Amino acid sequence: MKPMKIYKSGIHLGEEKVIEGNQSSGMITFTGCHLACNFCYTPETSIYDIGSDYSAEAFSRLVEDLVMRGARNLNLISPTHFWSTLSRPLLKIKLNYGRLLPLVLKISGFESPETLHGMSSLGDIIVPDFKVFSSESARSVNLPLTYGKTAQRSLEILMKTHGFSHYTDSGKLTHGLLVRHLMMPGFLDDSLEVVRAMAAVKYTGYINFMTYFIDPKVRQVTNANPDEVFILSTSAEKAGMKVLINGKLPQSSVAFRQGASAHGS
Repeated sequence: MKPMKIYKSGIHLGEEKVIEGNQSSGMITFTGCHLACNFCYTPETSIYDIGSDYSAEAFSRLVEDLVMRGARNLNLISPTHFWSTLSRPLLKIKLNYGRLLPLVLKISGFESPETLHGMSSLGDIIVPDFKVFSSESARSVNLPLTYGKTAQRSLEILMKTHGFSHYTDSGKLTHGLLVRHLMMPGFLDDSLEVVRAMAAVKYTGYINFMTYFIDPKVRQVTNANPDEVFILSTSAEKAGMKVLINGKLPQSSVAFRQGASAHGS
């Protein structure tokens, strides 16, 4: 079984504030990706292949170390391409901790049904991307032309097991779905198509609009237009979704516009 490659790990203030345990998240970021988006702004993992190899046993020890350091959840970023190696140690970890250590899986939205079923059986909170919808938009950012339809179908599959959300008494998500969408410059029409595609499968959970784009070539931040954030957020709310802006709950329509330029968690 091939080793996993991990870029970095540690205790992290998780991005989406509604997720249980994210005030002290045990984050593990995997090296590599099964996609080749040309807008990726973590070239350390996707292009330069920086990281260290871990066996299944070493991964389990890493998780135990994070728990000893105060991790309140286990937050796996881009685990898809190592899933066949990861699933066995994760099963043991879940048998040991159960929902005391919520497992958060942050994935691409372009997974096979078989992989999604395996992830659903172990993950407490699944966070798929929904990057683009149209084949034209996919082509422009070097994604598979079928990305949009696949992401929509993936969401429909995940809704069967995680479509009903569970919360703590304080309103933190302990089981369910949360979709992420990066607002890229010039992609508003396609972003609206993403929202419509999610509404078409009757998704009414959280959607996190990430409103700042880091150009991978020059490593500079570009913030989404606040009016476009408002348009997109309003469209999602009208479809029954719960909107987050950069991981936070907006308090009002004014907050939508303010949140567009607040590019921190």
